[in-house]
Amino acid sequence: MRLGTSVLILPMRNPIEVAAQIAELDQLCGGRVNFGVGVGWFLEEFEALGYPFGERGARTNEGLAVCKALWREGAATFDGRFHRFEGAYTGPKPVQDPHPPVYIGGNSPAALKRLAAHGDVWHPFKITPAQIESSKPLLAEALAAAGRPGESLPIAPKLLLRFQGGPPADGQAATEGRPQDIIDALRRYQDAGATEFCFDLDPETEAGALDTLERFVQEVRPEL
Repeated sequence: MRLGTSVLILPMRNPIEVAAQIAELDQLCGGRVNFGVGVGWFLEEFEALGYPFGERGARTNEGLAVCKALWREGAATFDGRFHRFEGAYTGPKPVQDPHPPVYIGGNSPAALKRLAAHGDVWHPFKITPAQIESSKPLLAEALAAAGRPGESLPIAPKLLLRFQGGPPADGQAATEGRPQDIIDALRRYQDAGATEFCFDLDPETEAGALDTLERFVQEVRPEL
């Protein structure tokens, strides 16, 4: 079992503090952390916290660079647009080498560029198999521009998981339906390149979530 964030809104936080927290968490769980990162979308949250909404992409990119600098062994020096430090050291370092896998959330061209520059796993939200397929050329182009030509990254879409008595209705996710509907949908995602899945559970009560997990384990997972 692994532990992760899906997703942490990095431009709303101090990346120096985040780097220390993620490293400590990786130590506490024995190297089982996935570090999921997103830029955020809710303007009012940024305003309430005092962070500029228009800079969220740039702050996320720089924040990831800050985290990686602090996760390396020895003292770190960084001279960026938003953060500057010299001879900084944080400890403990992450168990995972060189660092916990970075999951980049988002489906936009900017998110794909961020993935190519800083990420290890693509973590798109509410995406269809067709959209995954259509994004692959843009991702390949971004990887090449980042000096990672030909690299194939894992894809971990985040999907709503909900069991119901009939197939998905118009406007519902493909993973809302009967067990076989969900199995067929996940196979389509696998065919499009998905290597793992992250689920939002519905209903969101504790009992409902546990029931959904149990049904997934008994009725869906064995078929995949």
